[in-house]
Amino acid sequence: MLLRRHEACSSSLSTLLSTTIRLTAEKGPIGIRILSSDLEDVVEGLEKIGEAGLRDIGREVGEGCTISATIRIAVEITHMIRATQPAD
Repeated sequence: MLLRRHEACSSSLSTLLSTTIRLTAEKGPIGIRILSSDLEDVVEGLEKIGEAGLRDIGREVGEGCTISATIRIAVEITHMIRATQPAD
């Protein structure tokens, strides 16, 4: 959602945005504990933003995510964002 909001503000365009989240967790005697969170955003058909701008947006999105901010204290979080072109 933050990426879409930034896209609207910067007048950039994309045809598809998908996010994959992989959590690593362990089950212990008192419940499940999240150990790490890996996020990957793929933006398809992005226009008007270059790779450097996309990395900056990815960093801003990662820092602005309320869920990540909440668990970042105890959990390692990685965030990758990349652009692809639509398949013909």
